Amino acid sequence: MKTLLSTRLALAGAVALLTHNTFAQTWLQAGAPLGYWSSVASSADGSRVLASDGGFNGAGGSLYLSSDSGETWTPASAPVLIWSSVASSADGSLLLATAYADQIYISTDSGATWNATTAPSDGWNACAVSADGTTLVAAVFGGPIYRSTDSGATWILTSAPNAEWYSLGSSADGTRFVGGVGGSTSFPTDTGRIYTSSNSGLTWSATSAPVRNWAYVASSANGRKLVGVAYNDRIFTSTDSGVTWQSTSAPVKEWVGIASSADGTRLVAAAYFDRIYVSQNSGATWTATGTAGTPWWAVAASADGKKLVAADAGSSFSGGGLYTSQSTPTPVLSLTSSGGKAVLTWTVPSTIFTLQQSSDLNTTNWTDVTLSPTLNTSNLQNQVIVSSPGDNQFYRLKH
Repeated sequence: MKTLLSTRLALAGAVALLTHNTFAQTWLQAGAPLGYWSSVASSADGSRVLASDGGFNGAGGSLYLSSDSGETWTPASAPVLIWSSVASSADGSLLLATAYADQIYISTDSGATWNATTAPSDGWNACAVSADGTTLVAAVFGGPIYRSTDSGATWILTSAPNAEWYSLGSSADGTRFVGGVGGSTSFPTDTGRIYTSSNSGLTWSATSAPVRNWAYVASSANGRKLVGVAYNDRIFTSTDSGVTWQSTSAPVKEWVGIASSADGTRLVAAAYFDRIYVSQNSGATWTATGTAGTPWWAVAASADGKKLVAADAGSSFSGGGLYTSQSTPTPVLSLTSSGGKAVLTWTVPSTIFTLQQSSDLNTTNWTDVTLSPTLNTSNLQNQVIVSSPGDNQFYRLKH
């Protein structure tokens, strides 16, 4: 195994080493059956993936699960319905799925069992969940938004207007949500707007985003960086929780899906009957990937933005496939001091990295840190707290 070392950070006699790599993006068809895929969701590390088959011509479809980063898939025990949207907690233990003209379903055991919630039966079309699986929101197409603050046990109506909600996104801690409204004229007062909530989905306000047919929205872990894709238009971003918006350099396409890394720097967008576009710099520039002319419909990303899943919606002739892409993660190891101890943090990576330590950079005597990292669901970072050494101590992440 090879570890690439570059920048060093020093604090209180300790040093953290960073990794580095170049960008590459290839797509492989996953082992899922062909389907009319409507939505995909991923755990923070990308190991657990949930995908929904919306069915064809009202026939309904199934939910599918993968616990090996999308390599193999199994059908969930949830009923056959017109599944419209799915979402996942950071560890993949709580899963949320909405069914059009039916109910909201919850799994609290990584998809082993599913139960309908107490939310009313309606035209559910979008959902989002906080990283810890506590705060959930779901939207009715042509109706309101409901929220739950007890992992789906109870649901209450929010202040969001009746609108053609197409998508919802959440900050990691569930305090900030973003919602996208389509561009139909059925609800002219709320047509083509992006809404945000800063109080866990209780109240919602329209942002200054231009009036567009907003097909999908996504949020960074802290809720400050937002991104929205407009159908037959462009991709827009915000760096101040939706106060102001800027058009990116992405071309005009039939954009239908968007996903963001935890820090908001890595974005992946799906263009219908076109390609998958990836940005490594918060939307400043974009690279076209994937097979051209494919009816791409939905995308999902791991916290580091290096494990991606894309869904082919299929056509009237046949269903489409699920595809995955893995590029080498570059986790940045950060070091701070708290209470006389060293706090090491890094964004949850989509491949396995081991935290190691050594008292001398000039030797090969690196040893694994025996403490297991804990997941901070407020920012999607791994965290290890170690006693501050009396002398120099060096730390690195090894892949």
